[in-house]
Amino acid sequence: MTLLTNPFKRGIAEGQLQIGFWQALANAYTAELCATAGFDWLLFDCEHAPNDVPLLLTQLQAVAPYRTHPVARIPNQDPSLIKRYLDVGVQTLLVPYVESAAQAEALVRATRYPPAGIRGVGFHWAGRSQRRHGLSRSAWASRRFGGRDQADRDSARGRQGGRHTHP
Repeated sequence: MTLLTNPFKRGIAEGQLQIGFWQALANAYTAELCATAGFDWLLFDCEHAPNDVPLLLTQLQAVAPYRTHPVARIPNQDPSLIKRYLDVGVQTLLVPYVESAAQAEALVRATRYPPAGIRGVGFHWAGRSQRRHGLSRSAWASRRFGGRDQADRDSARGRQGGRHTHP
């Protein structure tokens, strides 16, 4: 069995420039239209746009045949919500207001199966959780104001795959 890879995370690790587009229209039709434009990634805004998990799923399905990598900007750091985004197939998250190493570590644990994390394992995943733990997932951390130094330290420790910093 071949595991999925995360082309966004791989591109960053290889030093490749990743060019993307923010898709905030909350519509599968416009998501597919944007996916044909050749961007490396599309960010689906679930924090400020009217996207929820079921609506995001329709957009993920619309962009699945294309090369662009979907990124979900989620509304908060709730581990139960993070689990739902990962369960519908999101591999890369932009998480708001991560301002400390402890918050970043908690977010990474929320994306990992036991024993490395706290992500729940449903009956259909039991026996496969260890293989799926190796699936590449990256958490983008959104920082505000003075968080740049902390963001640099976290990035150096490998805690995130990318960074979006608010001024």
